[in-house]
Amino acid sequence: MNNKHFIFFAVFFLGVSNLYAGIRPSFSLDYSAWNATHIIVATEGEAIDGNFTVLKSLKGNLGYGETITIQELSNFTSESSRQVKEGYSEIPIASKFVTGAKMILFLRKNPKSKTIWESADFYKDFKTSVLWIEGEETFAFIQTMNPGNSILVGYGKKEIEIKSKIFEINGIENSFNDVLKIENKAERAEKLQDFVVSDFYLAQTSAFGELKKCGKEALPVLRKMLGNQSLLEVHDKVIETMAAVGGEKVGNDLTEIVKEEMIFWKETAPKLSEGWWSDINNPDTENLRNRYSKVLEAIRQLKNLRFRNCKKVVTQFRDFWRSLPQLEDKDGLNQMSEECDELLQELKAKT
Repeated sequence: MNNKHFIFFAVFFLGVSNLYAGIRPSFSLDYSAWNATHIIVATEGEAIDGNFTVLKSLKGNLGYGETITIQELSNFTSESSRQVKEGYSEIPIASKFVTGAKMILFLRKNPKSKTIWESADFYKDFKTSVLWIEGEETFAFIQTMNPGNSILVGYGKKEIEIKSKIFEINGIENSFNDVLKIENKAERAEKLQDFVVSDFYLAQTSAFGELKKCGKEALPVLRKMLGNQSLLEVHDKVIETMAAVGGEKVGNDLTEIVKEEMIFWKETAPKLSEGWWSDINNPDTENLRNRYSKVLEAIRQLKNLRFRNCKKVVTQFRDFWRSLPQLEDKDGLNQMSEECDELLQELKAKT
């Protein structure tokens, strides 16, 4: 499920996280495979000393038999540091350890660094940039509970499955990089559309980042995406990207979105029950959530742009939203009218 669907609970969870918990590094196959410049199957041999011999290269140009040193991974000398634990209790499993005989390392090469090799992990932590392989089983450091520690647990996928996923991600990345080589920004933006709808989330987010780099040449493509209702799930991201590349020039576009969405909600909202957002059994709920996110993002971007000509439409939209209990739900949906208030206040301060 898209993260935007938890929008109403974000403040609550952030508060809980700050007070009672903390995010700890966890291995992510998708992120590490996408972010790595080199992925190797390697062995540390009999000595746990951070020296590795390449058995197979899955990404990058390291060859069989080459050796590399990852000093940070020499910290696993003791058996206790390599002991596998139960996922939801953090209790050590008796006599179950990883050996370092076979591992998959996800690395980034940095010629400017003294150590050359960096972790491909989001947290830049080597222990979560590694998969240990023991026979048919694989293991990784994961935070299985929050609050909780990053612990070494069974990863639940076989080596062949992991390699297949790595090759799949490599293929997406190679295609993505081919698009980035297109010099004409308008043509590049057109090709980036294919990745905006990718099931691989990192390709999708990267595509939006690259669309921003295309600048105003991306606007025709972005407008076309907004007209495609099959892309409704990413319309909020399209709007955010449009505002980033178009600035005040897209103010009328965003105002028109608010106007169109007001027509939709005027027709739809009176038929809804209060609490419709949480009705997971209704096949229309997903579509409604996406429509909500779309217009909310348009209002937010109008606020960022402080686009004066939207005042009348946004005032009408806010007043309508507050007129129905199905929409002005104090459990979260009133966020919409509050964003409208903030936008109108910004416009008032601008005059």
